[in-house]
Amino acid sequence: MGKRQVEQYEITDDWTGESLPEDSKPYHYEINGKRYEVYLSDKSKAEVDGFIERLTSGVEPQRLVSFKKGARAATTAKPKRNDLMIIRAWAKENGYDVSERGRISKEIQDAYDAAH
Repeated sequence: MGKRQVEQYEITDDWTGESLPEDSKPYHYEINGKRYEVYLSDKSKAEVDGFIERLTSGVEPQRLVSFKKGARAATTAKPKRNDLMIIRAWAKENGYDVSERGRISKEIQDAYDAAH
């Protein structure tokens, strides 16, 4: 009689530790620039998504930048026209000498960022 070794794997819910069906598919989450593959039941996915929603509610999302071989590093995005108008108004209200047109100095932009 021949012998053969059979390996069995059990898929478990990464949130609760409970067993999942063999045909379960993973969900993907990206946190701190790392992508995670997570197995979750429908109930656990709703709980994890709810947790993430509470954690991030009211927080401004940041642009993700990926680098490809030979690509240039991303540059800081230019302020939008509407942002410039807001910064100018803030600068005037706070005693800064700022023109109606043209560039806004880095000093003023930094002060605005620090105040907000």
